[in-house]
Amino acid sequence: MLHILWLILKIILIVLAIVLGLVLLIVLLVLFAPIRYKVAADIDEDIGVVAKVRFLIVSVGVLFEKKGEENNLDTAIRICGIRINKKDKDDTGGKDKKSKKERKKRTKADEAYEEEKTDTAYIDKAGTDADDKTVYSEYDNDASEAAVESSTNEIETSDGSETEDIDEYDLFDDESEDKDKKKLLDRIKQFFIKAKDKMSKIKDKPEDEVKESILTKIEEKSEAIKKKYEEIEKKYRRFEKFWNLKCTVRTREYIGKYLISILKHIAPKKIKGRIRYGMDEPYKTGTVTGYLSLMPFVYQKHFSLEPDFYEKVIEGNVELKGRIVLGYIARIALKPYIWQTIKAAKRLNN
Repeated sequence: MLHILWLILKIILIVLAIVLGLVLLIVLLVLFAPIRYKVAADIDEDIGVVAKVRFLIVSVGVLFEKKGEENNLDTAIRICGIRINKKDKDDTGGKDKKSKKERKKRTKADEAYEEEKTDTAYIDKAGTDADDKTVYSEYDNDASEAAVESSTNEIETSDGSETEDIDEYDLFDDESEDKDKKKLLDRIKQFFIKAKDKMSKIKDKPEDEVKESILTKIEEKSEAIKKKYEEIEKKYRRFEKFWNLKCTVRTREYIGKYLISILKHIAPKKIKGRIRYGMDEPYKTGTVTGYLSLMPFVYQKHFSLEPDFYEKVIEGNVELKGRIVLGYIARIALKPYIWQTIKAAKRLNN
């Protein structure tokens, strides 16, 4: 019995060890496997942007294209290289299948029609040809007469209808401006009419009632202003207390130290391409180049900025590559006083 119990405990412990090992492995992969991203943009008369993010076996891709007034956006989510969101593909595939079915139906109909033709081929041609000729000649005469009548009708109606269209859509009419002026005048008239009505109502009432109503309105407005002012004061005091808490002071100092390192970690490591740009006036392009020269990414080998002092232009192509390790950010973010500040910030809104 003891031997059997020991074997059962042994199996349970082995299974638990395997499960714990898998959980630990997943946690380590999530924390230390890099999230790689890549962005490629082509800017010209048309704009095209491709963004890809890869993490372990999952990858997400986004494609944006702007051709004139048309905007196209496509997303692709892949796990182990297999695309999951196949909505667009399924729709197109369905259309293709339907078209194939329609083609098959058409081919069958054509075959049936040809068979009918072959069956009726043995009919006497002489009589049928004569009858067909008479029918076609009559039909041609009717068609020619109808065409002549339609053309004459078009000639008769062209003079009147075209002039009416020109009168309706005359570019030199200022009807829109007149309508806007009328709207403004109507609004002003309505305002004065309302003011007159109020003044007439006040005249009918005695002076004591008018004074009391005016005083009550002034008191109500003053009370509403006081309430708003008190609410703003309360919020300001609460924010001042929150800003001067020990946890917030420590988080501010901590973020001040590590903010630049976090931005460096998130920033792209490789930049390729060229950008040609120009503003309306030369001094504007000069100021922009001066500000851009302060950025460190400008001084990479395979990247170049080309300012144009004569034309207003923005064109070029850029490719960015970078990576983010969640463990690095978690090491900075997992501090107790940071979470204390977050809780205190939530209480501010309540």
